[in-house]
Amino acid sequence: MHWGLASTLVEPGWLHTLGTWSRVTIDHVRTAAVQWGPWAPATSILVTIVNTFLPFPTDLIIVTNGAVFGFWNGLLVSIAGAMGSACLAFGIARLVGRAVAQRVVPAGAMEWVDNTVEQGGWGAVLLIQFIPLLPYSLLNFALGLTSVRWTTFLWATAVSILPTDILLVALGYGVAEARTVLYWTVAALVLLALVTIWLRYRLARLLKIPTKWAGTSSS
Repeated sequence: MHWGLASTLVEPGWLHTLGTWSRVTIDHVRTAAVQWGPWAPATSILVTIVNTFLPFPTDLIIVTNGAVFGFWNGLLVSIAGAMGSACLAFGIARLVGRAVAQRVVPAGAMEWVDNTVEQGGWGAVLLIQFIPLLPYSLLNFALGLTSVRWTTFLWATAVSILPTDILLVALGYGVAEARTVLYWTVAALVLLALVTIWLRYRLARLLKIPTKWAGTSSS
């Protein structure tokens, strides 16, 4: 392979552009975050919790946390926000009950979650949280309508969000600070996506869980 082509593949120009552009922008955001003090991470957590009811991608918030707060602080803020969002959806479902919740959660999806938890117990909760076959907020809401205990839900959710949050926070930190970290994080994200696709269908076969619930047309 030509060395020029190899260099292009290893160090794509878009990463250089992204890294250079982001430093100017992130420096301004970091300055503002320092001036806000503890209100800055609190605002990020609050935005993530409010986003439980919005279609805005939470992944972008997590990447921003890594860029603005650094790796470790960004990871703590991201986990706190994700856990707050999950607990809010789970708790609301427990409060409103099935009669009200069925207006939000499709009947087929609810039946799928019920059968999955009944068949796999806490193992199914952990694996499905780690490899969600439903949107994150909707899944947490649906789990709140099952017999899953709060303690099981909390530790399974915490364990399941950790790998992805680590990679997304590292991606944000890599964009802002270290190009080497950025390259490794992008590669890890691609690998995680491929492994997740494989594990999704492997999980469905092992637990005999359909990847589509009743009423959804199969492709």
